[in-house]
Amino acid sequence: MQDTKQQYTFGIEFQTKILAMAARDQKFLEYYGDILDPGFMSTNASCILMNLVKNYYNKYKGIPTLDATNELSNQYIRSMNIDPTTSLEITSLVDKIFNIDLSDADYIRDKAVDFGKNQALRGAILDSAKFLNNGDADPLLVRGMIEKACNVGMGVGDYGLELFNSLEMLPKLALQDVGFSHKVPTGWPTLDAAYKGGLGAGEIGMIIGGAGQGKSSLLVNLGAAAIENQVNVVYITHELSEVDVLLRFAARFTGMTIDQILDPNYYDEYVKAATRIKKYKHYLRVKYMHPGRVTAASIRSYISRVEALDGVSTGMLCNDYADKLMPIPRREGNKDSGGSRYFDLGHIITDLIVLGKDYKFPVWTASQLNREGFFSGEARSDNTADSFQKIMDADLVIVLQQTREEMQAGKARGWVDKARRGKSQIGINWDVDYAHMQIFETPPDPTLMQGTTTGRP
Repeated sequence: MQDTKQQYTFGIEFQTKILAMAARDQKFLEYYGDILDPGFMSTNASCILMNLVKNYYNKYKGIPTLDATNELSNQYIRSMNIDPTTSLEITSLVDKIFNIDLSDADYIRDKAVDFGKNQALRGAILDSAKFLNNGDADPLLVRGMIEKACNVGMGVGDYGLELFNSLEMLPKLALQDVGFSHKVPTGWPTLDAAYKGGLGAGEIGMIIGGAGQGKSSLLVNLGAAAIENQVNVVYITHELSEVDVLLRFAARFTGMTIDQILDPNYYDEYVKAATRIKKYKHYLRVKYMHPGRVTAASIRSYISRVEALDGVSTGMLCNDYADKLMPIPRREGNKDSGGSRYFDLGHIITDLIVLGKDYKFPVWTASQLNREGFFSGEARSDNTADSFQKIMDADLVIVLQQTREEMQAGKARGWVDKARRGKSQIGINWDVDYAHMQIFETPPDPTLMQGTTTGRP
């Protein structure tokens, strides 16, 4: 058997085995057909044969025999007037792929998707370089080429689930699903009970509130609850500075006020408290990103870099807040693009959802209420500012229903207006200590726990 390290370079020998697997193993061709692009092959002969094998399969729903492959290749050589050198390469390659040792077939299958991604990305980079050298590169087109290459192999072999074949295993499958199994508690009993333990991986929760109503404070408490449950948190802020956010977390964890933390007279007390909170031994990284200049792709790049730097895996993302992001650029001609803030905000939420699904962590963010909902005490999702599109795509939506009088009294109310995987139309009551960044749920009203399970609107 060839050394696997050598094969991993996806050189000519590896490509020959990929071609042999396609020609000799129908299940391999069915399973990986979408990524066996003839253009991924490095020689004219292998490209031609891969094309002939795939065309034969598409027409006859089977793989050709050695005799059939020889006949197909000879017909192609005659009809296309192929030069003698290439003709010899094709006929020699036919003989080789039907006789080559495939005892490492498991390895070939294991690396098939990597091969497709590698070859697609290489081609996209070369094509992009041609545009750049010509000086007429369209950034959106180049970005689209790279993203398309990166998506090669996604979903290969994934044919979904068939109900009646899955019935007995369904409870186990549900527990293995990241949306159910990777739950991060909020620390608020009513919400955790209604949403089956907290927000799940790949889901997005949204706090809707007016300016100054405590959206950032709620996000800080959600991040703190995650850390207390040994979950690593990345917090992206677009308004407060990194130091401001860290001070809020420090107040939340130490039980000291921000004023006390900053007061030299309390420094020794703060140091003792800081030593105590290191018991969590988990991770919070806060990053300021300029509003209106960054997208979910910018956050993705940042998370990738800091995970490599710190050697951790992010368990939850807090984004403060979505309305300050820009959508990832779409291709021209998309009817939902073109500067419409309504559609842009919907795209932003979708971009954050994709980020959460790719990294398998939940995402918490916030958004603004319109004037009618601000301090009304009866706000709902339809009072959200700018775009209802973002509400449609969110998994969990909590609307702040706080009057000015309640704010002054240190009280707040939240209304669960949407819950894709749990109970909606329920209320949460909080006691709020802004000085210590402590937001505790008060005993729930049992009558508010009779919410209804909702699906996608």
